[in-house]
Amino acid sequence: MTTTTHATIILTGGHGSRLGTTNKAELPLGTTTFLNHILTTLPSFHHPTILVGPPPHTPTHIPVITTQEHPPHTGPLAAIAHATTHLPPQTTYTTILACDTPHAAHAITPLTHALTTTHQDAALAVDKEGRWQPLVAVYDVAALATALDALRDSGGLAHRPVKHLIAALNITTVPLPQLWTFDVDTPQDYSQMRSLTTSERAHTTGEDPDDDAI
Repeated sequence: MTTTTHATIILTGGHGSRLGTTNKAELPLGTTTFLNHILTTLPSFHHPTILVGPPPHTPTHIPVITTQEHPPHTGPLAAIAHATTHLPPQTTYTTILACDTPHAAHAITPLTHALTTTHQDAALAVDKEGRWQPLVAVYDVAALATALDALRDSGGLAHRPVKHLIAALNITTVPLPQLWTFDVDTPQDYSQMRSLTTSERAHTTGEDPDDDAI
């Protein structure tokens, strides 16, 4: 009997200079942070969880592996490739998320379903504008490793756009709610994300939550 295992890689190296911080992972989200919110909403069957980037300074109660690509700040492809070296050999799938998309863990279940039913190499979220989101995605680990090796052999991974990885894979896509794919780069994004979070919470609970708690 074949055992399916599912890991998570979270990229925590995003700079937030326009947001007044050096680490987006530590941006406040109510009483927690972007990173901790992602960690607490991950499916329970995911193991291990690998954080690649600067070590988090906010406490988390979830066991994680913390690592960083070498040299640091050489882009998401280098970070992803480095993180995959920490995956157990039997890992079948890995989710890849960016820390600046704090509600992205909700996308894992529909993305995993799409990947396992279509038997493609990766399932990517599609945002409200129709854009593919390779950092809100679930990947077949064997296909991911093959693509990364090919890219490494054809010019290296440092500072290379993620679209080169996507071009090397067979992709299925899943349109998802705006909040799940919403990434924060600017103060305006941050404000809009808070509003979307408030609206979603009100819709879910039937209450009108205090915006200051978001």
